[in-house]
Amino acid sequence: MTRAAAPQFDLTALHPDMEMDTFHPHRFKLPSNVLRAVGRSKVGTILRWRVYRVDGHAVRNRINIDFVSGGNPMRYKFVPRGEVWVEKTVEPGEFAPVVVHELVEAILMFDGQDYDQAHESASATERLVRATTTPARSYAQGLKDASAWVRAWRDG
Repeated sequence: MTRAAAPQFDLTALHPDMEMDTFHPHRFKLPSNVLRAVGRSKVGTILRWRVYRVDGHAVRNRINIDFVSGGNPMRYKFVPRGEVWVEKTVEPGEFAPVVVHELVEAILMFDGQDYDQAHESASATERLVRATTTPARSYAQGLKDASAWVRAWRDG
């Protein structure tokens, strides 16, 4: 028995300038059916950034195969401005480190760093969060922990 292939949505056909490694203010909106397919579920807000859990399988199959764990609009143009997406398969204990990584990376790229520099700094901050924070038992606690980390990082 063969399974029908999932319908694909080729963003590059609509937007050939899908270069992800540099933030450009040019944005586009995902079609509503694709946005529904990723099943966004809002967890909360950190520094005016809305944090959502999404269906990573749908994101990879319908938008971008490179999406893993999380994403932000500075790295992935398809993530709406002001949002951070975290894959629903990320457990509560992994949630804070992933959110911190995405927010630090997004803020640094917005401030002009290229992706490689921002990713390196975000990864170092994520490692620190993982080494010093007790894994959360709920997404609400993970969001609270991530918020504290991002605010401390921002305030330096």
